Amino acid sequence: MNKVKQKDLILYSGLIILGLAAPYLFSAFKVQLTYLCVLIVLAMTWNLQGGEMGYNSFGNILFYGLGMYICASAQVGMFFPLAEWTESGGEKTFVHSPSQFFQGMAFGLLLAAIIPAIVAGLIGYAILGLRGHYFAICTLGLGVAAGEISGGIEIIGAGQGVTAPPCPGIGSLESRGQFFYFLSFIVLVLTFITIKSVYSTRFRLVLNAIRDNEDKAEAMGIQTMKYKIIGWMIS
Repeated sequence: MNKVKQKDLILYSGLIILGLAAPYLFSAFKVQLTYLCVLIVLAMTWNLQGGEMGYNSFGNILFYGLGMYICASAQVGMFFPLAEWTESGGEKTFVHSPSQFFQGMAFGLLLAAIIPAIVAGLIGYAILGLRGHYFAICTLGLGVAAGEISGGIEIIGAGQGVTAPPCPGIGSLESRGQFFYFLSFIVLVLTFITIKSVYSTRFRLVLNAIRDNEDKAEAMGIQTMKYKIIGWMIS
């Protein structure tokens, strides 16, 4: 057991070192590496439902897009009229100071973590009673519907999308790229630690029971219809 833990520690340490060195070793690919971190986070979180629980969800873009719009809107709306920002193309008329940019980003990221989670809980309570193909089709419809709805809201840019605030001219273009990479890498590490800890609890057994045989799981007292997942995680 100790050997396995030691191997894991060596592996994780090596990956962290590689992640910290990546923007310097592959300086021409910082944007791609940032995208890679984001996609790994999406893959790890999707596995909770699609892999461990066996419920194929195709509507995750709803929460990803919701978080993006909330973060950008909060970052702008804290200091400038959002409607005027969108109409003028954002940075063409309004310019964030460094303190405004980072304060707005911190507040926007906080809202982007909380509000989509609440929306996911409300939607999940309504549709997690569906099974198999019905659940998959419903989540796919949610993603398509969200795209159509956002395309009609003028204040967030409608069909052309919202203009995110550009990073103010602090340091070089190289250092700004490194900032966003390390921000994404930190999110990746924290997400991995969180999911790893969740997998070490009874909650993972509940998810696997639902995947393997949902009827038997219900017979054992596991609430699989309109789940009380938060209650399971707390217990």
